[in-house]
Amino acid sequence: MTTTVDLKYKLERMKIIYNNDLEILDFLCDLKDKLAIRSLQDFLDEAHGLSGILLMGCVPDNVQVLILVGDPFGFCEGDNKLVMYADNDIYGLCHYFKNQLEHTSKDAGVIYDALEDITAYLFFKWNEKIKQDDYVKHGRAT
Repeated sequence: MTTTVDLKYKLERMKIIYNNDLEILDFLCDLKDKLAIRSLQDFLDEAHGLSGILLMGCVPDNVQVLILVGDPFGFCEGDNKLVMYADNDIYGLCHYFKNQLEHTSKDAGVIYDALEDITAYLFFKWNEKIKQDDYVKHGRAT
């Protein structure tokens, strides 16, 4: 029997799951937004074993989910290839990755590059959301 997690409350801190792809799938399946699990499946089907970033805004659950495919940080062992970060808003994700980037040396190579790419992607998405919210707020949405 599957229960639905009610995430309409503020997460106390970011939820991070690594080295356990099944736990990530369970988390996504427990969300009210069933599009999240389908989006991950579509993303994995299209990725064909390549690394990538999947950002999902699960509105009914009031949560933003970022999934890294291909484990750029080397957290996972065995067949596990996913790392998940979840927070109530995209700003929390942006802040977390910006902080990680600031505390990582450029000498870390691939890890630094991955953090830089993720941070840039999140800030781009955050700015898009701000523009969209502003557009709706001022009554210009169709």
